[in-house]
Amino acid sequence: MANDLSAIVTEKELIDLLGIKKEFLDRLRQKHQLPYCKISTTKRVYLVEDIVGFVTDRRMVLNRGE
Repeated sequence: MANDLSAIVTEKELIDLLGIKKEFLDRLRQKHQLPYCKISTTKRVYLVEDIVGFVTDRRMVLNRGE
């Protein structure tokens, strides 16, 4: 992956993108279900690559056999 800062998402952007509450994101992070980069004691960012992997892993396809 190239050194591209557009491939980084802030916590606020991720919450808005996924339509989730901060508490749910905190829980995902604490349970080590979603990788993150700790910038400071209060600032975290997420790599788009990790977000796509997280969503892809939870993808459900209905009527796959039909």
